[in-house]
Amino acid sequence: KDQGYSSMKWSVPSNIRSPLDMLQLPVPSSDNISSWDKSAPAALEKGESYFHRCQVEISRLRFEISMFGSQYMSQREMTLMQGYSEYILFMICQQRGMIANMIQSVSDIESFVQSYDSVVDSMPMGQKKLSNTTISFEKSLLSLIEGLHQVVLLIKESASLVE
Repeated sequence: KDQGYSSMKWSVPSNIRSPLDMLQLPVPSSDNISSWDKSAPAALEKGESYFHRCQVEISRLRFEISMFGSQYMSQREMTLMQGYSEYILFMICQQRGMIANMIQSVSDIESFVQSYDSVVDSMPMGQKKLSNTTISFEKSLLSLIEGLHQVVLLIKESASLVE
């Protein structure tokens, strides 16, 4: 609780409790990663594996709490543990969504940079396309920068939990 985690049901969207809704969340795809990082696909695969393990463990926890309970914990304590675990899963889903968004932003920026190279040949007639591409590039770059700031903040906050 001191680290900012919440056990309250209202702090986690109800969609996080539904496995079918969880399938609709954005998935970080290594298909959009070109050559900017060779280790990224392996890291994404490890992250996806961790995400799916968390989903399975929380499903098992929900089942055990509803069916068996515990002889060592009260119902209130089990509900608190379930709330904390669902909140942590919610944070993992947020991180996963941010990573998917950042990968898409990097991919968009790479395609914009490549389109700049092709526009150079037809500059006078391609001014409108260049203007639209510049605006899209700036939006993607700002989105990527914001995503990077969020990830850096997340890493800083997570580092204090690990220590």
